[in-house]
Amino acid sequence: MIGALVGSDLTPFSEEDFQRTIVRRVKRLREINLKAFELGLKVIRRTITT
Repeated sequence: MIGALVGSDLTPFSEEDFQRTIVRRVKRLREINLKAFELGLKVIRRTITT
């Protein structure tokens, strides 16, 4: 991600474009990881209680 910001001088995109994209991507990855964690906990609870 840092490389993208450094490379902004070499592309037609602005630093702000890269920053917005990175923020959206990090937010999405966080949501995916939280959902996977929640599902993993459900499986563990089910395994322990059965």
